[in-house]
Amino acid sequence: MFGMLLFATGCQAELGDSDYESQESFAAIADAGGDGGGGSLSGPDPFEEGDQRLAIGAFYEGGSSVEVPIDELTTHLYVYEQTLSLQLDPERVEGRESMRISHGGGLWCGMGVHWDGGRPLTDWTALHLSARSSDAAFADFEVGMNDASGTSKVKMSDYGFRGDGDWHTMTIPLADLAAAGLDLSSVQAPFVLLGGPGAAGSAVLIDAVYFTAN
Repeated sequence: MFGMLLFATGCQAELGDSDYESQESFAAIADAGGDGGGGSLSGPDPFEEGDQRLAIGAFYEGGSSVEVPIDELTTHLYVYEQTLSLQLDPERVEGRESMRISHGGGLWCGMGVHWDGGRPLTDWTALHLSARSSDAAFADFEVGMNDASGTSKVKMSDYGFRGDGDWHTMTIPLADLAAAGLDLSSVQAPFVLLGGPGAAGSAVLIDAVYFTAN
């Protein structure tokens, strides 16, 4: 799934500030999830040579034409205010494992992949992800991105997600996030996930997260 995780404490629920340099963080090895008890799955849209596909270093094990790995130096994966926990899970639609995102039991939860400097996503047209949950905390979870002015987000229920315990694969046009206020020319967090109030242990599985171009 990815080599290392970075967690941040003290981030505010209001995600307008993307400066995490002052946050205390620690690394946790995330490669102990095994092989999921079976072979690697090709996913809902297998990568083929010639495809334009961007991987962000997490939540995806397939091929890509461009990858920005999480290196813990300029690219990170942060858990906001310790509101959730992450664990590899053998249930998946792609690769050998998905990521189980478990609610901490508070009024909200969130996490995101962050880049220290803004990167353009103007050459990409859609964000893809697959998700599975039957817990009320994630029935209407949101996905978004950060630029220098804050977080632009959309509800996954608007793109076909249902909290029915089945896998759902969503495609989010980046034009929708731009319409919500995102500056695609300088993205500081390419993937932010936010959930509402929930019981501790409520969970959503996330897999096959990547960007494509027309």
